[in-house]
Amino acid sequence: MAKMLTVELTQQTPMIHFQYAEPGATIRGSELKPKLDRFLIQILGDKIRIDHPQWFASQDQDSLAYKVRIRAQGKPTISANINKSYFGNLGDSSDCQSVEYADYGVDVTFYSALDDLIVYIRRWIKPFFWLHNFGTRQSKGFGSFSVWAIDGERHPEGLPPDPDSFLRMYYKSKMHMPAFEIVCANETPKWMADDVLEQIRVTYGFMKSGFNFPNGDYYKGFALQYLTPTFANDKAFVKSAVLGRGPLGKPSRFIRAMLGVSDQASWYSDRETIHYAHAPRAGEHEIKRVPSPILFSVTENGRIFVLPHPIPNPLRSTDFSIWKDRGQPHSIKTPSREEFDFSKFLTDFATKFNDKNGPWCQKRGGGSSLMTNAQDKSLQIAQYLTMRAL
Repeated sequence: MAKMLTVELTQQTPMIHFQYAEPGATIRGSELKPKLDRFLIQILGDKIRIDHPQWFASQDQDSLAYKVRIRAQGKPTISANINKSYFGNLGDSSDCQSVEYADYGVDVTFYSALDDLIVYIRRWIKPFFWLHNFGTRQSKGFGSFSVWAIDGERHPEGLPPDPDSFLRMYYKSKMHMPAFEIVCANETPKWMADDVLEQIRVTYGFMKSGFNFPNGDYYKGFALQYLTPTFANDKAFVKSAVLGRGPLGKPSRFIRAMLGVSDQASWYSDRETIHYAHAPRAGEHEIKRVPSPILFSVTENGRIFVLPHPIPNPLRSTDFSIWKDRGQPHSIKTPSREEFDFSKFLTDFATKFNDKNGPWCQKRGGGSSLMTNAQDKSLQIAQYLTMRAL
């Protein structure tokens, strides 16, 4: 007889769903089950196949022997008003993606003939949702869910009590890198404190590419500043090599690639469209897209965790071509592991981000801070935010 486990979820952030207009659209089982399988296997490690061979649907696959049914309760809220960190709604409004929000929760039911497998899923299902989002743009906080109840129990015994202790243990023993929490100051205006996706957008913007403003103000993202004593960043490389502004005097590195490579491979610089693509060497596979190695997860009570993942080895010390329309390609290399320590980058960024009076957060040429005086008033939220190491 099949054993059953019912998990009630609360949706923490809107989910960008490609089938948002379908009745009951929510987390897809085809997305949840492979993620959960990988997580459950990772927790036990190699011994899982030795100690529990019966848990696998077949011995040559990493699929565990359970089925899952997911059902949204009530009628979801659908809206095309999506945070600015999602760019898919720019352009033709007839093809807009919408946000789907299950106001009445989501029920996830697991079925298996194996009682011990159901017990194992029950033990780890809550941490699973701390570590994973769903749908489009999930790395930027969209599609976060948390466990509300398990088999009708609001606080069942035998589970990790809170995200802090679990994430601290998990990142130390499994990931070997630091994790962080974005913390709002007590005096944060309520509308800012409640807008978790905007907190994520602004924090990540300061971390990676920075911000440009119509009045000419410009904030250079931390990634573009990070290796400057030794290397020129990719933005400086574009101005020098691609746009012909003169020599840099030092080697260049495609630093922003360390935080993910988009499949929409173009930028705009000085009214020119700039394109980039991987230029694989002999024996290398072409890199078309690499997701961001940072996941922003929103848990109970709107807490935001910054959860890094290792940068894929093929993205290290490889060549990219960058060119402008009707221009010749120019080659730039990504940093090696020795040149770019991801854990140190995150720790250094947190230190800088928490120093609201430092020169790093001032506009180009010095002067008053962009956090308080930018034309884009939404950036002012940054003055209330800090990144706390777990």
